[in-house]
Amino acid sequence: MPELPSDDRLLKPCPEGQISVKDPAVSNTSCHCRQGYQGSACNQDIDECSVGSNPCEYGGRCINSLGSYRCQCLLGFMGSHCELDVNQCASGPCKNNATCLNLIGKYKCICKSGFVGPQCQGVVCGQQVCQNGGTCLTTRGGNFCRCVNGWTGDDCSENIDDCQDAACSEGSTCRDRVGSFSCICPPGRTGENLFVCSCVYSRCVDLSTGTETPLDVGCVCLSGANPCEHGGACINTVGSFSCECQAGYVGPRCERDINECASNPCQNNAICLDQIGQYKCICEPGRLCLHL
Repeated sequence: MPELPSDDRLLKPCPEGQISVKDPAVSNTSCHCRQGYQGSACNQDIDECSVGSNPCEYGGRCINSLGSYRCQCLLGFMGSHCELDVNQCASGPCKNNATCLNLIGKYKCICKSGFVGPQCQGVVCGQQVCQNGGTCLTTRGGNFCRCVNGWTGDDCSENIDDCQDAACSEGSTCRDRVGSFSCICPPGRTGENLFVCSCVYSRCVDLSTGTETPLDVGCVCLSGANPCEHGGACINTVGSFSCECQAGYVGPRCERDINECASNPCQNNAICLDQIGQYKCICEPGRLCLHL
């Protein structure tokens, strides 16, 4: 804020909605509307989107607001004025040492010889393309794909249904994963591990009375006794409750499984297997895939 002159006549405050601005040419001050407003009372909003050229770059949409504006950017751009190009290659989407070309709102992978696919994830193997981390083996009888755990088929494109031989408890639902499975317990039950839907609770709330009640009823579960899923601990609060989830689960009732593979923790094009509270990297033969 510029320094005001000592003349008492010039120290009178500006009307509401205005600010004092010093004119260095005459060492005087005058009152002006705040930025974004106009009119004799400085209460009329200036529509920055209709004055002059569009302040938003690269086709961004200008949206007026009181005393200001904001830019709604097109796909591929960001920043207060959409002035920044989003690097679509930053997450490393291309596999098998392919070259990533950053384009407007998308990317393109330039594959090395022997690899195909939008992300160069497929391995050319004779007349086939090995998928999902499969490797090509050459024998006297020809070429064939060797699949990693959890996949099958001539080109490793078929996910093995691990629920066919799963041993989930009665009443639970089996959820197939890549190379594994998990058991989803029915309401009122929770599991000590992936395969058993037992009745082990730490703390719970009796929904009929709203009081916190310890349960030790073996495997005779009370329907609705514990509102927290997947072994979450129910914590009573005033007029409600909250759930303290076990590792690997989130949500108000611990109902969502955390995808530990979402951050792409495996190196060297390894396949990431999402598990309960952890992940596992399936390495390509002859390559290391240490966790990031």
